[in-house]
Amino acid sequence: RLDELMRSGGYDTARITVRQLLSHSAGIYDHAQDERYFPLVLSQPGKRWTREEQVRLAVTWGKPLNPPGTAFHYSDTGYILVGDIIERITGQSLGTSVRTQLRLDRLKLPSTWWEILEDKPRRAPARARQFIGDAEVTDLDASVDLYGGGGLVMSARDLATLTAALVFGDRIGWRRLVAILVGFVGVMIIIRPGTEAFDIWSLMGVASVLCVVVRDLAVRRMGSHVPSIIVALGAAVMVAVMGLGISLVPTAGMGANFDGLTGWVAMDVAQLAQVGAAGAFLIVGYLCAVTAMRWGDIGVVAPFRYTSLLWAIVLGFAAFGELPDGWTLVGSAIVVASGIYTLLRERQKRRMAAVAARAEG
Repeated sequence: RLDELMRSGGYDTARITVRQLLSHSAGIYDHAQDERYFPLVLSQPGKRWTREEQVRLAVTWGKPLNPPGTAFHYSDTGYILVGDIIERITGQSLGTSVRTQLRLDRLKLPSTWWEILEDKPRRAPARARQFIGDAEVTDLDASVDLYGGGGLVMSARDLATLTAALVFGDRIGWRRLVAILVGFVGVMIIIRPGTEAFDIWSLMGVASVLCVVVRDLAVRRMGSHVPSIIVALGAAVMVAVMGLGISLVPTAGMGANFDGLTGWVAMDVAQLAQVGAAGAFLIVGYLCAVTAMRWGDIGVVAPFRYTSLLWAIVLGFAAFGELPDGWTLVGSAIVVASGIYTLLRERQKRRMAAVAARAEG
C-alpha cells in the first residue's frame, strides 16, 4: 500500500533503492520537517499515528524533490519506508528485527527498548524530557517518529556499549568505561583547561593522540596483502603533507598561541640534514609501530606504548632542558594506570573465555 501511495504522489518507486533511502538521496519529501507537521501533532498528543498516515502527509504536502540518487535531502519519510521494508523481509516487527540483527540481548543492555513495540525494561531510568522549540513533547505518543525515524530509547551507558560493539566488535563493560573516564581525567589534569598552561598546543597534543588511536585501529584491520612498509611510508608522507599545509597558514594577528606556526622558512644544509634524519627515524618508528599493531597481541604490545612518556621526558630534557611539572606527572600516572588496568582486564577476559571454550569442548 505504501508503494501505491508513493506512486500516486509522483514517485518512481522502481528507481528508488534502499541505499538511496538510507543515504537520504531518494528525493523524498520529509513530512516531519514540514511546518504543518508538529502543530498537527501537538493538537492531537494522544493520537497513535500509522506509517500510512505519515507517508500520506508527505505525498500530500510535497512533491518529489529530485530524481533518485542525484541530491541529498534528509527525510524521515524515507526511513519510514526502510522500516517497512525491514519488516517485510524479516517477517518481524521493526523492534524485534533490530534487536535480533544487532544482537542487543547478547550485549545485555538494561535500559534499551523500542517504544510502543517493546515493554520498557524494569531497570530503565526515566526518559529525559524532550522539547521541540519551547514545546515539551515528552508525553506525545511515540508513534510521531516511531517507524524508522526514531523510537529506539537507550541510556548513555547502553549507547556507549552498542557503539563499541558496532565499531570494535566487542562489548565494553562498566569497569572499562570507568577506566576510560579515569584516563580522561588524567588527560584533563595534564592539559589543565582554563589555566595559563593551556593553549592551542595542548589541544594539538590531544588531537594527535586521537589520531594515533584511529591509526592503530585502522592498521589492525588492514589486509595482510598490504606491506607494512607501504603503510608506514604513507603515514610519513601524510605527516609531511600536513606539515607543509600548516606552514602555509597565515598566523599574523592570531595571537601568541599561534607563534609556533611561523610559516614557510627556507632551510640551510644543517637544518635539511636534521629534517632528513627526523624523517628517517619517523619512518622506522612507524614501521615498527605498524608491524607490532598488525601482528602482535595488543594486550602485550600496548603497555610498551607507555614508555613513550619516559622517552619524552628524557628527550625533552636532553634537547630543550625542560622537565614536566608535578601536575603533568600526576596526570601521566593516572593515564598509564587506567591504560594498564584496561589491558590487564582484557587479558583476564581472554583467559576466562579460553577456559570456557575448553570446558565446552
